[in-house]
This record gives sequence, structure tokens and C-alpha cells, in this order.
Amino acid sequence: MGLKQRLQLTTATTSIASFFSSTSKSTLDSTFTPSGSVVSLLKRCKSLAEAKLIHQQIVVRGLSLSLKADTTTPLSQLVHVYITCDAPSDALTTLKHGLLPSPYTVFYWNTLIKNNVLHRDLFNDALKLYVQMQRLGWRPDGYTFPYVLKGCGELPSFKKGASIHAAVRINGFDGNVFVCNAIVAMYGKCDALDDARLMFDEMSQRGVGDVVSWNSIIAAYVQTGDPATALKVCTMYNIQTSLLSEYIIWGVLW
Repeated sequence: MGLKQRLQLTTATTSIASFFSSTSKSTLDSTFTPSGSVVSLLKRCKSLAEAKLIHQQIVVRGLSLSLKADTTTPLSQLVHVYITCDAPSDALTTLKHGLLPSPYTVFYWNTLIKNNVLHRDLFNDALKLYVQMQRLGWRPDGYTFPYVLKGCGELPSFKKGASIHAAVRINGFDGNVFVCNAIVAMYGKCDALDDARLMFDEMSQRGVGDVVSWNSIIAAYVQTGDPATALKVCTMYNIQTSLLSEYIIWGVLW
């Protein structure tokens, strides 16, 4: 840490300590709103070190006991700061021990899972988070499934992907086009073309599909070395090539 950073941290430490020492606990407890003092303080956080200092004060002051099942509390904002500061382990610890399960706070689990899948290539870790969130009482939603399905496809793991496909049906997201497209893509990457095609056909029958659905099934055939079937799909469903992504067109023609 350079001199400038040390000075900034010293200033922040003094400011944070002054804020908490000059504010009564009853006042702090009454500010668990989007415009609350502690939340506002966290929103002004500029570093992981500052976030941890505030977290320490929240725990010392007993504010961590004031749990709510929404995103307006200091602890939920703290999770957001940890994620922003690329500190997933701190975010996860706070999630597991500081927040109540709810449709609102599942957003943070989705963000952690997404980061593992899209930015870290930690596909198994993403699937572990998916399991953990459910054990702790959070239910996956329409944003959770596309990321974990992508993780299954990237591994690839047909067994895990099929299990999550079953969970999609159980949780009632088999009519969600984004989730269904992710299922088609997952099966394609797992070389399970029959399953990918079955999912695609089910979507078509229910009128759920979109251009991404077409691209996904065609990509599945192309990626597994079957461009002839990919062309048949284009012809069979009378798809306009202008609707297909440039990647798919070149993949089929090449």
C-alpha cells in the first residue's frame, strides 16, 4: 500500500470511528432505510479496507442483529460493497450469517454465482453456491438458473445439468425463455443433442422460443460437428438467415 492509500485509509478510519461514536445506537437502529446513515456511509465506501472497518463497527454496535429480508439494511449494502470490491468470500460470509432468505436478497447469490461463471471460470464453485443458497433457505429464481446451467455446460456435466433442468420444472421456470435457452445451450455443450432438440421442440410447441432459441439449437449441432443437421433445422423451420447471429451463419457455412 502506497503512502497516498495509507493516508486515505487513516482519514477514512478516523471518519468512520467518529461517525459511530457520535451517533447513538437507537439512532443507528432507526436508519435501516435506503436513506439511512449507515447505508449512506457504505455507499460512499471507496475500498475494501473501509468496508471492513464499517463492518467491524456494525458488529461491535450490535447492528448485525437487526435482520431484515430486503436490500435496505446496512448488511445487505455491505454484501454489495464486498462484491463490488471483488471480495466474494467476505460477501458470502455476510450473506450466510447476516441476511434472511427472501426473493430480494437472492440477488446477491445470483451475483456471486454469475461472477464465478462469467469472470472466474469457477464453474464447480458456482454450483456449490447454488447448493448452499438452497440449504440456507434461498430459492433460485429466473436469474439463478441460466448461470448455473451455463456452468454445467462449460464443465461440461450432463448429470448436473439434467438435475438442474429437473429443478427448473419443479420451481416453475420451464416457461421462462431465458432459462429454457440456457437448457438448450447446456445440453448442446454436453453433446446431448437429443435432449437439446427435445427441449427446443417443447419450447416451440409452447410458443416460448425466440431467435436465441434457434441460435442455441443450431449452435449445438455445429459445435458437435453436424452442420448438415444445422442446415436442415434452418430449412425445416423456415428461419430467415438475417435473424441468425453472424457466428452461427459462419459456423454452418464453414
